[in-house]
Amino acid sequence: MVKIGWSKKELSMNEAVSLPGQMYMRISEGVHDTLYTTVLCVDGGEGQDCLFFCTCDVVVIRGGVLEVTRKKVAALRPEIPVENIIMGATHTHAGPSVG
Repeated sequence: MVKIGWSKKELSMNEAVSLPGQMYMRISEGVHDTLYTTVLCVDGGEGQDCLFFCTCDVVVIRGGVLEVTRKKVAALRPEIPVENIIMGATHTHAGPSVG
C-alpha cells in the first residue's frame, strides 16, 4: 500500500535579508507574503523505497544545502534514506538566498 504525506513550514524571516532575484542588490524591508518549505513524502510500503520532494520558496538553492539537509535528517531520523531527498526552489524573485 502506498502512503503519501506532506508538511509545510514557514521560512519567512523578520530580519533584513538579501533578495538576489534581480540584477542588483536588494535588501528586504519586511515580509509581504509568507514563504514556505513544503515536503511531500511518497512511501511505497514494506520493502519499497520512499521519496521526499522538498520545495522552498527561494530564488535558488545553492550548492551544499541539500547535503547539509541530508546530514541533519540522518542525525534526527536515521531510518530515513536521505539519498531519496530531492530539493528544488520555486524560483521566486522576491525570496531570500539560501546557501
